[in-house]
Amino acid sequence: MKRLNAAVLTILAALAIVPVGAGAANACQPPNCWGAIAWNPNSQAFRVVINVFSPEEARGQAMELCRRCRQVQEFRNSCLAVAIAPGTRGGFGVAKAAYARDARRRARRTCRRLNPGQRCRVLASDCTLRSYVRN
Repeated sequence: MKRLNAAVLTILAALAIVPVGAGAANACQPPNCWGAIAWNPNSQAFRVVINVFSPEEARGQAMELCRRCRQVQEFRNSCLAVAIAPGTRGGFGVAKAAYARDARRRARRTCRRLNPGQRCRVLASDCTLRSYVRN
């Protein structure tokens, strides 16, 4: 009986040592899922963080992952896209929307307005769990 109790305690102790943030079980929960996209329009470097608990955490993680990034935008329960015109410096479009395709379309539209005659492309886009992800 002592061996069984010791084995059960060992298993329970092992289960308790699970890193926070590991797996979908620890992802954001209702009512809010936050994300952030950090990017550098000059180098076109970017990093995306999604499904965290706060805007501060999302911004901090995105900037930490992309040390060359100069811009960051957080989003909640939605999709966000960043569009840039290759070869330009600073004329980028950022858009939030409930659907991924709408965020990408709006970001490209904003980018084209800032860069007349340029072909804008989506650099990065992503959605949180609590959005309507449709391509």
